[in-house]
Amino acid sequence: MQIILSTLLSGLQDYTIDERGDVGSWIRIACVQGLTSCIEDLFSVAESITNFAEYLPVPSYQQAIAGILKQGVERLDNVRQEAGTCISRLLKLMPVQRAEFTWSLPGLLLLEELSKIDETPSWTVEMSRGEIVSWANGAWLFPRVIKLLDVPEYRIPLLTGLIFSLASKTESTVTEAALNCCVLLPLMTYS
Repeated sequence: MQIILSTLLSGLQDYTIDERGDVGSWIRIACVQGLTSCIEDLFSVAESITNFAEYLPVPSYQQAIAGILKQGVERLDNVRQEAGTCISRLLKLMPVQRAEFTWSLPGLLLLEELSKIDETPSWTVEMSRGEIVSWANGAWLFPRVIKLLDVPEYRIPLLTGLIFSLASKTESTVTEAALNCCVLLPLMTYS
């Protein structure tokens, strides 16, 4: 299982571009989906696995979540949307508890905020309360995801993903990422 997780995590770093376009995005999407499926499958049989930490070490679990979140703030709408869909799936899982560890999502309340409409100002997006949101919508996503920078496990991957968005050629992504990074980052507190 460690080889599978390692391979999927390394695939999140694929930014290959060729004559067909951004083929790395296809790999990143497949890796986001693969990591999510692996975690879901392992969690579904966790009760029958006595050495669960050998199958899914807590650091690998947290690295997978952080990697999916990184894809959730990057430049391509379809990659962001798939990452958001997968984070929503992972939020539905019951934490796995063992005597030595608990496999739960760091910053759970902030992540839940990303999955449902809270109090969205009418000028950003028209959605009803409780509706699942589109992570492709930068105006909705970026102001909320900046708050996750307070979670140490996500900070570096999220900042890396935001830098990729800021360097993007996609005007809507650049505009929303830059606006929110410039306004909210100075207000954040880091430990």
